[in-house]
Amino acid sequence: SDIGPVSLALGTALALGARRVTLIGFDGYENATSAQQELAAESQALFDDFRASHPEIALTSGTRTRFEIVVRSIYARIAEVGTRLDHAH
Repeated sequence: SDIGPVSLALGTALALGARRVTLIGFDGYENATSAQQELAAESQALFDDFRASHPEIALTSGTRTRFEIVVRSIYARIAEVGTRLDHAH
């Protein structure tokens, strides 16, 4: 199959009704080889297509990245969820 792991993960998020997807570890490539540049371009295109096709789903990165994705600290996200849980009780 030509479906890569990122495509599979994004498809799973859609199937499960996710409202947001946070990528971790997609830092990009510093001093990239031509093969890495090609892979990075394919990944960026995948992210762009996903956002265009599913604007209702927030696609962010929880770690620094060279990709054109909004970075939202995973720690801030954890704190936000914790605050919601505190208010729920």
